[in-house]
Amino acid sequence: MAGIKIDEPASAFKRYGGRRYLVAIVIVLAAAALRVWPLGALELRIPWVTFYPAVMATALYGGFWSGLLATFLTVVVVLLWSPTGQPFIDDPGDWLGMGVFSVNGTLISLMSGAMHRARARATEAKEQAEAANQAKSVFLANMSHELRTPLNAILGFSNVMRKAPDTTEEQEESLNIIASSGEHLLNLINNVLDISKIEAGHMVREDGDLNLYRLLYEIESLMSVRVAEKGLAFNMDLPPGLPADITVDAGKLRQVLTNLIANAVKYTESGEVSLRVSVAARNSADEARVRFEVEDTGIGISEESQEAIFSPFEQVGDQPAAEAGTGLGLAISTQFVELMGGQIGVNSELGKGSIFHFEIPVRVSATSEEGPSEMQRERVTGLAEGQESFRLLIAEDKLENRLLLRKLLEPLGFELREAVNGREAVEMCEAWKPHLVWMDIRMSVMDGMEATRRIKETDTGAGIRIVALTAHALEDERREILQAGCDDVIRKPYRDSDIFEALAKHLGVRFQYAALHTGHVARLADGQDRYRLLIAEDKEENRQLMRKLLEPLGFDLREAVNGQEAVAMCEEWHPHLVWMDIRMPVMNGLEATRHIKASDAGGGIRIVALSAHALEDECQEIMEAGCDAFIRKPYRDTEIFEAVTQQLGARFLYTELPRGRVAALADGQQAYRLLIAEDSRENRQLLRTLLEPLGFEVYEAVNGEEAVAQYEQHHPHLIWMDIRMPVMSGLDATRQIRASEAGADVRIVAVTAHALEDERCEILEAGCDGVIRKPYRDTEVFHALAKHLGVRFLYAEAQAPVAGPREEDSLQVAQLGKIPSDLIEKLKEAAVLLDEEKCLQVAGMISDHDHEVGERLRSMVEDLRYNEVLAVLDESAEVATP
Repeated sequence: MAGIKIDEPASAFKRYGGRRYLVAIVIVLAAAALRVWPLGALELRIPWVTFYPAVMATALYGGFWSGLLATFLTVVVVLLWSPTGQPFIDDPGDWLGMGVFSVNGTLISLMSGAMHRARARATEAKEQAEAANQAKSVFLANMSHELRTPLNAILGFSNVMRKAPDTTEEQEESLNIIASSGEHLLNLINNVLDISKIEAGHMVREDGDLNLYRLLYEIESLMSVRVAEKGLAFNMDLPPGLPADITVDAGKLRQVLTNLIANAVKYTESGEVSLRVSVAARNSADEARVRFEVEDTGIGISEESQEAIFSPFEQVGDQPAAEAGTGLGLAISTQFVELMGGQIGVNSELGKGSIFHFEIPVRVSATSEEGPSEMQRERVTGLAEGQESFRLLIAEDKLENRLLLRKLLEPLGFELREAVNGREAVEMCEAWKPHLVWMDIRMSVMDGMEATRRIKETDTGAGIRIVALTAHALEDERREILQAGCDDVIRKPYRDSDIFEALAKHLGVRFQYAALHTGHVARLADGQDRYRLLIAEDKEENRQLMRKLLEPLGFDLREAVNGQEAVAMCEEWHPHLVWMDIRMPVMNGLEATRHIKASDAGGGIRIVALSAHALEDECQEIMEAGCDAFIRKPYRDTEIFEAVTQQLGARFLYTELPRGRVAALADGQQAYRLLIAEDSRENRQLLRTLLEPLGFEVYEAVNGEEAVAQYEQHHPHLIWMDIRMPVMSGLDATRQIRASEAGADVRIVAVTAHALEDERCEILEAGCDGVIRKPYRDTEVFHALAKHLGVRFLYAEAQAPVAGPREEDSLQVAQLGKIPSDLIEKLKEAAVLLDEEKCLQVAGMISDHDHEVGERLRSMVEDLRYNEVLAVLDESAEVATP
């Protein structure tokens, strides 16, 4: 019986409260009673006929100790009582039978106990799995928040700096890299969340109406930048007969196509990428199977790897990693395609490119035309000439929502009327006969679905187009809305383009367009109120980002650090719009929204929710709480400005961004003293050449000990502190300076070729104010001066860009002479694998020996010019070989 664990009787009794033992006693007594009749009438002396089933039943019900108790009670009954008047134990055979019964009863109890423990473990495992699944959902929400919140600040502030009037071309390039890296990180986060939601069973299919051509052209526009950067051609083949208006899960289809095209561009160095769309089968007039193919002329995939690439976190071994990734894109695409009712596959040959393909079933709209519809690539300014005066009815119980649609549509020349509930909408349709009704679904007196049914039952109802507006529109509700008679569904918060597309689709409205603004928002247009905006956000950096974004435009801003402060400020100050962070201490954003909307003035206050989570359940909860719109962190400038326009009708003036290079210090500034503490002569010369012509007073130190001495003598405003120097390291020098009497006043920026996270923390803990990683760009140096000293610069116009690689960005064989051979080998290994991160790390180490070589290597790697790097390295090896 080794290895079988048996509970102590006391613990078992406590766990079950004695109930199982009571059952054991009752069953044994019942078995004893059966001895009276019928077995007693037969004068059978064998007691075990009824007691074996009793022990078995008791053990199965109660486990080991219950079965053992039944065995013991049976032996006692047999020894002390006989219903026939003759003793059960009368000869040695009876004693043997009792011994065999005792052993068998114990074995039965042991087996039953093992079964009970196995069942308990299974139950516990199930509960743990359910708890883990729940914890996973909570973790997903929290991880989304914790990752998106800092990303919001990163992307937001990079956009603010990119739009700043004094941003140079080089600074903009650096900020573009920050934004691009942030977007890449955001994409990785989204992929991880998507695959986690799929595994947790939280991913559902949400079909909706889609203009297929519009989606394809949007994807073409989105991918054009990546394609152009690599010098590739992008072809899109859309044959005649392709339906325009279909019903499909647009979000998932968009993500699958974007993933496939992005992969094709990533692994193609020359040639082209093609997207082909065709109708694979037409089952009926309103059902079809659409086939999508993405073909590239890239590196291809070996036959043994073609199955592995569709698995999560799998990277194909013989494919170089041109960009960092998680290996989730194709896994998510596979799940999405299967969720839409299709299957994905690939045809490929190593070195000859790949064709990824999938087919999905779609419903074709009865009004769908075969061919591309007019694409809105510009801003709507009015109605095209020669059209009738369209009558539009806005059926909406919220005043602000009616006002929003009126401000959007009235200037274009539409004839508008309003209804505040479903009953009024029915009466107005009978009396006024509008061409189209914007029907809010959830209204007082009579809801939108009931109003729709009544309108469609009237004689004129069939000629009235009804477009439902709802903040929910999950698939079940969407189906119910369409069954009620609505012709379309638009989900709140909607964009202007959604409204215009619906008018074009259902009424054939034609619009006039004007070119979209190409500059950035400069200020509010004249003749508008000074809108009061409240920023309710517990994170200081996010409040600061919103303030930097909105205050220069002329808005009147105030801040609240929790929901309770937000409610109090709304009652006192009556803002026009509240930016409401959902997760705040004291009172969260949802509870604060409910309080504000329940107040007397709450109906006139627009509330835009800001959240880093945005899972479907939370989105629904946000809108049900009373928020008027929702923006997911990290957000873009354009989303903020669009929300202000949509919610308040604000109009903006735009200006073009100035571009140029740093030429001098702006007038009226002091002569800043700078100390360069660096043991490399080349690196000291580089910074001196960069800073001295601008008017800075520059001093030098070749080690940490000299840096401390120079600081005490010249009292510089800022020190460029190389971390790894002889005699005394930069960190020790920083600590000594900070410990001096005036050490808190100087700004110290660490300069290092390493700066991994652990070292970065150590640098900041030592007292440095910032860290710049070698090899650095000019823009990083100027940015540090502006950030830490408030330096302002004058800019000269940037020169026109030169096509192709610039000579000063290239690398010559002779320049590698001073670089250690081990670093050359490390660089070559990384370049062969197209490992960008490793290449940049080695470039940083090379910069310690020759800053110019490190800078040029970094430029070539960031431009993905690996072939040039390898060619120079190979030529260098040939020269070095005797």
